[in-house]
Amino acid sequence: MTTIAGNSTCIVTDSMCTDQDQKWAVVKVERIGDSLYATAGGAADGERFYAWIRRNRRGKRPVVSEGFDALALTPKGLFLFDSELYPMPLINPHAIGSGGKAARAAMAAGAGIVRAVEIVCEIDAGSALPVQIFRLNEVINEPAQ
Repeated sequence: MTTIAGNSTCIVTDSMCTDQDQKWAVVKVERIGDSLYATAGGAADGERFYAWIRRNRRGKRPVVSEGFDALALTPKGLFLFDSELYPMPLINPHAIGSGGKAARAAMAAGAGIVRAVEIVCEIDAGSALPVQIFRLNEVINEPAQ
């Protein structure tokens, strides 16, 4: 459960991670090389995906669950990876996770990417404030340690 939104300049996420019994704050974006990556789905799927990306997508594609998604913000643009793990270039802002549809609707209605994730955090049980904003060249904010 998560909300991750991206456009041509940044990735914005909620900060909540859950299992069946508890919730906690996490950083959902990983910087690998000159790109930012964020995954929606199971943690094990995310780790397999990140390991593959760290190997520059060399070797066999990892097997991930059907509901897996990832956003990648690279110097070449924003890309969506679904469970097939082929990068699909995105022209418009996009959002994934349990709050993905609501975030895309908010953006279509005129909300900026940050406000869209904030709105989702108000209505999606799997997403929570604070939002985190990441740019290719700098991390704008992170949850307090």
